[in-house]
Amino acid sequence: MVTGASGTAGKLVVLVKVNRPSDMHVPPLGIMYLGDALKKKGYRTKIFHISEHYGQRDEQIIRNVRKYFQIILNEKPLFVGFSVLTGVGIRSAVALSRMIKKSSSIPVVWGNVHPSLLPEQCLGEDYIDIVCIGEGEETAIELAQALEKGRDLSGIEGIGYKDNENKLIINKRRPFIKDLDRYDTDWDLIKIEDYLTPDMGYKRTLRIIASRGCPYNCTFCYNQVFNQRKRRAHSADHVINKFTKLAKKYDIEAFYFNDDNFFVDKDWGWKILQGLNLPYFIKLRAEYITEDFAERLASTNCKEVVFGFESGSDKVLKEIVKKGSGVQDHIRATKILSRYPQIKITAAFIVGMPGETRDNFKKTVKMMCYLLKIHPNISFTPGYFIPFPGTEMSNAAIKRGFSPPSTTVAWNMVDKFSDELEITWVDWMTSKKAVELRKAVDVLCALYDINAPVFKQTVHIMVLKGSYSNLLIKMLNKMLTHYSSGNKDRYYTRLIRVLGDSIRKKKLRRLNRLY
Repeated sequence: MVTGASGTAGKLVVLVKVNRPSDMHVPPLGIMYLGDALKKKGYRTKIFHISEHYGQRDEQIIRNVRKYFQIILNEKPLFVGFSVLTGVGIRSAVALSRMIKKSSSIPVVWGNVHPSLLPEQCLGEDYIDIVCIGEGEETAIELAQALEKGRDLSGIEGIGYKDNENKLIINKRRPFIKDLDRYDTDWDLIKIEDYLTPDMGYKRTLRIIASRGCPYNCTFCYNQVFNQRKRRAHSADHVINKFTKLAKKYDIEAFYFNDDNFFVDKDWGWKILQGLNLPYFIKLRAEYITEDFAERLASTNCKEVVFGFESGSDKVLKEIVKKGSGVQDHIRATKILSRYPQIKITAAFIVGMPGETRDNFKKTVKMMCYLLKIHPNISFTPGYFIPFPGTEMSNAAIKRGFSPPSTTVAWNMVDKFSDELEITWVDWMTSKKAVELRKAVDVLCALYDINAPVFKQTVHIMVLKGSYSNLLIKMLNKMLTHYSSGNKDRYYTRLIRVLGDSIRKKKLRRLNRLY
């Protein structure tokens, strides 16, 4: 969708973000920052937020992006900037980039995590002119000024480009922004009503961000390379002032913080949460949880915490992930929070990591089943290991047989929702089996959520035995899919949603009475 435009004078810059449908409720926060930076220097900005389903045919993708291409061609922007992550979304970015380069001389710029980690490969494509490496606000300003005035690009830190002889040039990396308060997400660039979504009983929840990066050393994480394990944050007063005004203007009921690790600075975190005084959702580490910490989460109206538990094996956590926390830390945090069941836990697990054994994997499955019995309001997001380029664990996967895609567009299959990637770095797991596990665990969590005794015990046993593709699980997963993303015009979907919503509302009323 064309989400909005900002600025009234100066050259136009178009910024593009592609997401899978399930992530379209998250505002394109990164390019909203870029829009703010460019507007402060007199440029106009227009954002396109595009949805791409996994498995779409090429002709469907081309048809979907053609309308954006026509707008770009007509408006002749100074450049088009693409915010690109590894996985689903790359094909649409490639298709639109190719259209632009085939029919115009408009510069195509790729930024965000994927081109930052693979700048040379991206620049090797004939449809990409420039890559932005790392944070983009100040780079975007300098690039816009250079392109507008026809200046040489060699002095711009944080970019890669092709010279007049088509030679690839990678400039010096730009230092991180010292004062994040200089820039902000420009909410005038989007139609904010499109991003106010229901969550945990609130009709108008908005995803926001207050900090960048994480100082920990998880070997699978893009933070290792992209943010270099450095955490930066807006000042607490800036966050409180900004989002208090936004909440009043748009009648926002709750905030979901998209920060990688919200409580790196605990005093900063508590000041923001108390200052905003609204229900919230956050990501944090399990070892932060103490009795006092959990009580404070409850008293400040926390609705959900997202943990990265990763594995049920201490050996994997210590030697492969280098997590810095262990299984007992994760179990202890779950037990403490079980006394506050109004706070939902969402825990991420990764299977099929290089060096992980089948026995390690079985421990992970057992741990998920065990945690369901401890906490009455918990769910999991299990997925197979994704070898994000440049990370320590990705390099380990390469040593064990992974061959990174040789073209940019082929990276679309390196995605947690894909079952096409061949898992070559372990010999006991396939992407298809990992996807079946995720679906089975989704079903099991839903059955625990609605407390369906016979079904949950039956599926529990199936999951422990590894029967992820059982007919019962497939049937229940189909119902769950209809509830979460089915066609609302179909009677079957409407019926499932009525029943599901009724059960969820009843549970939420019971949990909210616990405050």
